[in-house]
Amino acid sequence: MGACSAASIALALSAIGLLAMSLRVVAQRGHELGIRIALGARPASIVKLVLRAGMLQVALSLAVGVVCTAIWDHIFAPPNMLTAPDNLAVVAGVMAAVGAAACLWPAYCATRMDPLDALRRE
Repeated sequence: MGACSAASIALALSAIGLLAMSLRVVAQRGHELGIRIALGARPASIVKLVLRAGMLQVALSLAVGVVCTAIWDHIFAPPNMLTAPDNLAVVAGVMAAVGAAACLWPAYCATRMDPLDALRRE
């Protein structure tokens, strides 16, 4: 297995994990989102709320990953092409884009939520 295919598998697994986490957050906050929709919240504000929560997780994960990579590279390995700052920036950008894409489906699902069903579930 080449490095490119391993990276692709890692990217797909992280996207699936983020999608699952975002869907779980929407399900857990269904009562709150139902109340917001019932009180007249616009779909754009619901999408923004869900995307903000998901992208906060992505930003924190990327920050921890970049810092840990820099520390690991500084302590244990000589500088190489994989941990060059411009490559880390590209990888972080791709992961942020994949994270945003993975958060869009749960955000869309949250806007289609029926407020009465959401309130009855609790």
